[in-house]
Amino acid sequence: HGRTERGNLRILLNRHGIDPSDREFLDFFKKTGRNYVACDRDAILLPYVKETIERLSKECCLGLTTGNSEIIARKKLKIVGLDEYFKIGGFGNESEHRGELVKLAFNRAINYGWRGDERSAYVIGDTDKDIASGKSAGLRTIGVTTGSETREQLENSKPDYIIENLSELERVLI
Repeated sequence: HGRTERGNLRILLNRHGIDPSDREFLDFFKKTGRNYVACDRDAILLPYVKETIERLSKECCLGLTTGNSEIIARKKLKIVGLDEYFKIGGFGNESEHRGELVKLAFNRAINYGWRGDERSAYVIGDTDKDIASGKSAGLRTIGVTTGSETREQLENSKPDYIIENLSELERVLI
């Protein structure tokens, strides 16, 4: 749990003595992305997610970092109606290291026209790995207790803030 798709693929291929090139990774993720079918019956959107993202999108530059490849992540976002809110991101096909994905998303936000800096950027996540990736990129972090980890586990990762669900996010950010 917590690896990127690129990291998982490297482990699998290395077990078979294969060390893929960047080009081979790119080809693989294009093919798997095209063939991936996102099913809405499997999609679960937690309470407060859509309305919070809708409101924040009017005030903030929203980005996404995920261990999923970009093509698959965008298909999943589309199923739950969130694809229009995340123009930038860092994706699991781009790096094996989650902190690198955060840095990619941060730099893309700047290139997209966002005028913030490290003090005004937050990584929001529900695992210790999410918090660690934000910290490794030098950004503030917000733990959300809606995932599989307990509040105590999140506290141990030392996020800047902890909230119970996304309805509390605006009071921290704005």
